[in-house]
Amino acid sequence: MPLVFVHGVANRISGELQAASEQRDAYFRRYLLQPPLWPDPGQVRIRNPYWGDLGAKAAWGGASVPRLDDDVEALGGSEAGEVLADALEEYCPEQAPPQALLVATARVSLVDAVNLLWAGTVTGKGAGLGPSEADALAELSASALAYAARVPRPDWLDSVRDDEQFVNGLRDALDSEWTAAEPGGADDADADTETETETETETDWEVLGDSASWGRLQAGVQRIRSAAVNRIARPSAEKLRAKLTPKLTDFLGDVLVYLSERPQPVEGTRQGGGEIADALAGVLRSAYAERRDDDPLVVIAHSMGGNIVHDVLTRHPDTQGISVDILVTVGSQVGFFEELSLFGRHPGVPGPTAVRLPRPSAVRRWINIFDYNDLLSFRLAPIIDGVEDCEFRTGKLSAHGAYFLQPGFHARLAERVRQGR
Repeated sequence: MPLVFVHGVANRISGELQAASEQRDAYFRRYLLQPPLWPDPGQVRIRNPYWGDLGAKAAWGGASVPRLDDDVEALGGSEAGEVLADALEEYCPEQAPPQALLVATARVSLVDAVNLLWAGTVTGKGAGLGPSEADALAELSASALAYAARVPRPDWLDSVRDDEQFVNGLRDALDSEWTAAEPGGADDADADTETETETETETDWEVLGDSASWGRLQAGVQRIRSAAVNRIARPSAEKLRAKLTPKLTDFLGDVLVYLSERPQPVEGTRQGGGEIADALAGVLRSAYAERRDDDPLVVIAHSMGGNIVHDVLTRHPDTQGISVDILVTVGSQVGFFEELSLFGRHPGVPGPTAVRLPRPSAVRRWINIFDYNDLLSFRLAPIIDGVEDCEFRTGKLSAHGAYFLQPGFHARLAERVRQGR
């Protein structure tokens, strides 16, 4: 009385894998392997064929995978980002609101806020400065720093709520100072010097009040925010990559190994498919031989395991003449692989007379389960006729590996299987 579970890619022998297998088998016994489908559940043998040792093996031990502790030369262009990151680290309070980073900095030190604001102009896409732009910003920064040193806590700072308002407030404050210094302003002391002062002020006004410079500073506000987000998220992202990359490389590696070992199909013939396919075909034939007349052969396959089972049942010589009463594919890509014709070419499909492929004759009933959160799961009913597509929501972002560890999944699967019997 057999039940066969076929795992997917990126599974390697470990204590975690063994514990997950034992938990999954316990759920199978408690929910699926019950009367009336199985009159004698105690006699059911659960087979868990392991093929991970036949999957991808990195010849250099995974040396191609980037690691955080690698001694690798940085490509030019990262220095500007580092300037802004360093400025945030040096000047900005850690708990500053994301929309008011400059405001929070200015309320501690207006000079630091000016330094941080100008750091935002020399980083990010398209931030390269021409000589005239750089000169204008440098002149403007000198005036802003002088103002910040002279008026470390201006009254207007109390009314600003975000960094855009801060830049506007700083501009208005500098405009007021420049206006006061112009002839006829509050600082006009001697009519004899009017011509000289007016000439100098007009020159300064063209440089220091340049609207392009203020536009550059306003654009820098967004770069500062992005850098602040990166400052928070980067350590987590790097840790996540360090955790996920080995799994991802095993995933891609196992898929590529299976496909590379698989010979090109010859129409009208059944062929082997490499070590993985040969091993699984042997397990399925053995399981089929164990069944009694009234015993169903149930095969449950996860992820790439579903692709392999489908492939083996339809084209491997060792599975000719056997049948699977119920095939359940979970979080699998059979539909997507068929759309790409990875299992064989389908001339004229879809077409006016053959909209879908026929269900393999070796499969009496096929249930395909997917989760919208699982980006590696695909529908199958629109591709293969006679397949029952079912949605199950694990409620997890890591849905791909979560199905079989949830008792609710097993309860609903058992109910669905019984409905069809």
